[in-house]
Amino acid sequence: MDARRVQLTTAYCRDARFAPQGRQVQIRDSRLRGFYMNKGSTCKTFMCQADCVDALGRRKTVRLKIGDVELMEADDARNEARKLIASIKAGEHTKTDKPHDVTLREAWESFSKRRGAKLSKETIRSYSKALDIVLPDFLDLPLKNLSSTAAGRELVAERHEQETTDRGPYMANRAMQTLRTVYNDARRRYDGLPSMSPTALVNFNEERRYELEDGVLPQFWAALDKIENPVKRALHATLLLSGSRPGALCRLKWKNVDTERRTAFIENPKGGEKRAFELVLSRRMIEYMEAARYDDEWVFFGMKSQNSYRESSMPVPAGKLRNIYQAVAKKIHVDSLFLKLLVNHKLMDVTHGYAGQRSILLETLIAEQERISAALLPSGAKGIRRRPAEPRGDSRSRHGTSATRRCTARS
Repeated sequence: MDARRVQLTTAYCRDARFAPQGRQVQIRDSRLRGFYMNKGSTCKTFMCQADCVDALGRRKTVRLKIGDVELMEADDARNEARKLIASIKAGEHTKTDKPHDVTLREAWESFSKRRGAKLSKETIRSYSKALDIVLPDFLDLPLKNLSSTAAGRELVAERHEQETTDRGPYMANRAMQTLRTVYNDARRRYDGLPSMSPTALVNFNEERRYELEDGVLPQFWAALDKIENPVKRALHATLLLSGSRPGALCRLKWKNVDTERRTAFIENPKGGEKRAFELVLSRRMIEYMEAARYDDEWVFFGMKSQNSYRESSMPVPAGKLRNIYQAVAKKIHVDSLFLKLLVNHKLMDVTHGYAGQRSILLETLIAEQERISAALLPSGAKGIRRRPAEPRGDSRSRHGTSATRRCTARS
């Protein structure tokens, strides 16, 4: 962009030739600094510019259009430029334009892009399901429309009641919780969103925790012994004895298992990589894992999806075995700090935060895990039923007996 300085007059500006195609030429006034004529290939315009400091202390240049050369005199444009330059220096033009009305879809894409790596795949999948299936007609609505007025918030509350009837109380709650999470994240990134959440008027449905029936443990062990698949049988037993979530245990690899140290490194549990931890193993858990070893990579080979590890004959769903584990641990008076470390719950207490050092407490945690396993196992528990021997030529016979190997590598 070319620029030169002359005294701008009405005759000079109107007689000036247009700039060549695709170019713009600035001719600055010699009388007033910041006042100039901008020539394009089809029009000529009086302009002004000045520097100012925005609200964050950053220096910026503001340019304003005054008018068309053919429609106003140069002296009038110069006088108007003086006023505008003064207002620019006073900071009257540092405010941004009207905030963009961000939609729920844009807020969700921003949320998943930034936090997707920190959250587990299951969490992201559940959020996406709640929005795409339950609230698809909300995706292209501006978030401000759902929260800035009582009518918008009432619309969200009515939708929750409708989804409770159509899809059930739990699915309706998940959808509204997802909407609230995405909205609160958007408020920190986008200007102009009200402080009140769209879900402010939602009466969330009561969710009952899984209630354990009397005699559930004997029923579990009796049903477990009838499972023919040795890997599935070992998985359900290990889920009960460890209090682990199925999704984390199904992805466990032998390279992350240290049977000498009595730990298994869970790489990506619920909460993402940031919540990775060492699962403490009891002796009976290691026996179950070794007894069902089919593969040199995956501990529970072929159990990586919900359809593969679910078993309809079991009295307790695989995801609820964690509840039994924690209930029994409290029954035998396991300290709350040790229990949180064993099941990888977040340490909210400051004292627990300082005291909960796994490396120091490992021996104690192993002892507590053994206590819990002993309380969960049936009285007079027999040896573990091992799977039948495999024909020659399979992966196990090529690499040797699994019970003699110890995988101590950690990722």
